[in-house]
Parts: sequence; structure tokens; C-alpha cells
Amino acid sequence: MQTTKKYPISRRNFIKVSAATTAGVSMFPFGSCNKDNLYEIPAGVNPAIWPEVSKIPFIDTHEHIIDESIRLGNGENFLRADDWTVLFGHYFHHDFVSSGMPMDTYRQLFSSSVDPLKKWGLLEPYWDNVKHTSYGLSVRHTLRLLYGIGEINKESVATLQKRYNELKKPGFYKYVLHDVANIESCQVNTLWDKPINETESPLLLMQDIGISGMFSAFSWSKDVGPQIKLLSGPAKIKVKTLKDWYRVVNWWFEKYGKYAVAAKSVNAYRRNIDYDRVGFNEADPIFSRRVNNTALSEEEEKKLEDHLFWYTTQVAADHGLPIKIHTGYYSGYDYMHLTNVSKNPAYAAEMCLHGRVGGRKFVFLHIAYPYQHEMVAVAKHYSNAYVDLAWAWIIDHIATRQFLKQYLTAAPINKIFCFGGDYIPVELTVGHAYVARLGISQVLTELVDEGYYSEEEAIEVAWKIMYKNAREFYRLEEKEKLLKDVKWGTSDYAKKRENPWKKY
Repeated sequence: MQTTKKYPISRRNFIKVSAATTAGVSMFPFGSCNKDNLYEIPAGVNPAIWPEVSKIPFIDTHEHIIDESIRLGNGENFLRADDWTVLFGHYFHHDFVSSGMPMDTYRQLFSSSVDPLKKWGLLEPYWDNVKHTSYGLSVRHTLRLLYGIGEINKESVATLQKRYNELKKPGFYKYVLHDVANIESCQVNTLWDKPINETESPLLLMQDIGISGMFSAFSWSKDVGPQIKLLSGPAKIKVKTLKDWYRVVNWWFEKYGKYAVAAKSVNAYRRNIDYDRVGFNEADPIFSRRVNNTALSEEEEKKLEDHLFWYTTQVAADHGLPIKIHTGYYSGYDYMHLTNVSKNPAYAAEMCLHGRVGGRKFVFLHIAYPYQHEMVAVAKHYSNAYVDLAWAWIIDHIATRQFLKQYLTAAPINKIFCFGGDYIPVELTVGHAYVARLGISQVLTELVDEGYYSEEEAIEVAWKIMYKNAREFYRLEEKEKLLKDVKWGTSDYAKKRENPWKKY
């Protein structure tokens, strides 16, 4: 069945993405990929749905991508060795350790001092244990679609290394995101020790304001929050009182709020997301002790964080910014507190209940996996609760597919966003986007087969959950007009960027 329905994308953008998805060999620098093996209809997927889902551009609602100039200039500082193992060194490498890879082998695999062509021998003994995980699936699709590598082995590593180097040239970010992954724009949560990155590509790599340091500490830091010295410096505000800190928080939003698409908290890595309402009079003396470097009890730390969470999120809401909240699974290995994770949906509901005052809108990232089913109830019940599938597809693509089907038959479809790569290396968005498109197509196929949607309705839903929802919710047309002329990427602030992982 072919649909004649007009979907919500401008004619200019439709021409652009249609060309990108039908051009075949000419779109790929290595000639191994073509239209047939990229967009052939997967087994079991409705033949009317897959071509449409393939050409819909994603609005990518969550990434950690660093600027292209960093990758072209000194990427090793941020991505360990700058060789083919970069493609295996974000998220997938956690499966290596979980499968039993010794830490000495792990360090050698990602070391810049080891010959890239010898590294396959380090990975090969563990490859069969991990290649079928969702992380592995994303990487393998990237190898296939971006590099023309059908299977990695001793013979193909040299080809992969050569093509990895050849791809990295000025403009490769736009090529990877627009032409191959069919992503219109990304929303980036920076990993710098600052709330926002003055990126050199503001329209391609839109930015969230990271708020964790405004009320707590960064997820990778052992420091006690908030990050007073770090964040007050650029604002040139001397902080002695809680009201001084309010001025610092306000400064960041006044300077960057109109350009940002959202505020983002990763505080769930450090604690439960149970933020109580703590008044100014109770928080003020605790903050004074924090400024004077007096040790705080755990109870005092929580009270101060709770108070500042609600203050900071209100400032975000006043600037029209939704608040993205990390929920669920922890990146890494050997430290996740599953007791905390299991409580995320319940605390998310409480957050929505108390956050309705002041107009806060919360986007719960990563579907609170592995407790995702409860998040359907949160989004169904609370008008200010939204759900984002960022990262979820490559944590567990089967669970995410089941979640999406359950969500679409229970909760309003305008409140779900279906893709965020969540990667640092831009190349890996290719495989992740393919996994997400396949999962979405499989879910919509099932719903058509079961009589829940017609084919035309399924394609309408695809446009909403992949594209229209995010563009409207994050006001991207408005943001694009502002970002079109923003002078970023050349300022002293933009140049003063240090690796946040060095000291940890």
C-alpha cells in the first residue's frame, strides 16, 4: 500500500533527506555500501513501512558528540587512541570488561602506544561473547553502513583502519549525520566541565544546558556540589551566600537559555532522584557552610541539593526549557546501584507531581531501563511527563521495542521521542540510527498486523515519534533562527576546553 499523505516536513528538507536516502553508492566514500544493502526491506517488516521509516530524518534528542575540530586535531585526548578502536570504545567496551576481559588487556586495546593492526588479537578472544549484544549490534551496523566492513576479523582490520582515517576530513560530521544516518540535528549534552559548549556547529550540534553542577556535582566527580568555583568564575560573581549562587545560576540561563534546547541533569548517577521541597531558610545556612568548606552531613548535602534542584529547574522552566532527567541504567561496569535505579519511575512521578507548579516539563531519558514499563504509566498520567528512547536501543533493543509498542497503545504519542545516539564518536550514530529505525519499523509492522493501525496511520505515527514531536516540543524552528547567526566556536570560552576525565 502506498500512501499519498503529506507529512510534516518542509519541501526543502524533504528533497534533502530523500536525496540522501536514495543516492546509493555515490553517498559512500568506500563504494562497498549501496542502496540495496542499506535500505533493503528487513525480514518480517511491512514493505510499505520500511521505505518510509528509512527516509524520515531523525531529530536526535541526546548526544555527547565533541566538535569536529577536536576529532581532526587532537582527538586522542578525548577518545584514547585515535584509531579503529574508537568505534568500540564508547559503551561497547563495557561489555568487554563484563565478559571477562582483564583490565590490562582492556588498557592495551585502547592505548595509543599499541599498533592498531595488532589490536584485533587483544579483542578476538572475547568477540564471540559480545558481538550480539545491543551495543555490539550498533557497532557492527556502523562498520557495515559507514565503512563497508561486513565482518571484523584479522583480515579486515587493516581495511577498517585505513577507512577510519580516510573518513576523518573537514565536513565528515555533516556527512555522517545528514547523508548516512539521516539525522537532521542533534541535541548535545557536553562533557566539558561547563554547562554548555559554544560549539562550532550550532545548528548541527544543538546544545542542552547541563544543570547537575548547579545543584550537585558532575557524575564523574568525587567533589561535593554545587560546583561553586567552576561555575561562578565565568559569571564573575563572588559567591558568599545562597542568593549569590542564585545569581550565578541565573547568569548561565540568561546568557545561554535562548540558544539551548533543554536543561539536562545526570544526577541519578550519584543518588536517588527523590528531590524534597526544602525551603530557603533551611538551605541558606547549609549553603554558607558549603561556601566555607565545612564538611556537610549526608542529610545536609541532600537538603541543599534538593533545594537547588527545584530552584534550578524553575529557572530552566522560566526560560521555556524542558528538563531532561537521566533515569535507569548506568554507563560503565561494576558499580551500579540497582536499588536506586528501581525507584526511578516512582520518584519520576513525584517529580512531575511537585513540578507542575511553575510549569516544569520533564523528559525522562533512557526509559528507566530495566524498569521501563512503569514509565508508561508516568507518561500516561502526568501531563508534564515525557519519555525519550535515547541510548535505550543500544542497551537492550528487544526491551526497547517492547516498550515502544506498549507505549504507543497506552500513552499519548506526542510525548515520546524515539532516538538519541548518546555517543561521543559521531560515527556510531550510523549504526544506532539503523537499529532504531529497524525497531520502530518492527513495532509498527506488528501494530498493523494486529489491526491496531492502518499502514497509513503507522507511517503518520512514525513521522510524529521520529521527527515532528521533537521539532515542536523543543521549538526547533525558533532555535534555528537564533542559532543561525550565533558567534560560537572562536571565543576564549570555546577555546578553553580541557578533558574532564583527566583528573578522575
